Amino acid sequence: GEHLDLWIAEFDPWCVESYHKAGITTGATVLIGDQGKHAHLQSWVNQSGGSFHVIVDDGGHRNYQIKNSFEVLWHTLLPGGYYFIEDLQIGREW
Repeated sequence: GEHLDLWIAEFDPWCVESYHKAGITTGATVLIGDQGKHAHLQSWVNQSGGSFHVIVDDGGHRNYQIKNSFEVLWHTLLPGGYYFIEDLQIGREW
């Protein structure tokens, strides 16, 4: 069968702890950082190894956060992969 590695990137350690308690992170690797900072995003790529089939950006709602994530993560998407941006209509401010 197919094997899927799941990585969850989160800026709030409290959320990560609540995810752990709820069992949401079972089988996933959780990365913590600020998507507003290129260095944090790049550290996620370095830790995970990149080469993603799917990226779901359900992070910050500021345009600069969405833009930063896209700039750093887009090149890690494998050919034919999918990049989703959640709550795009909310990100009106830089």
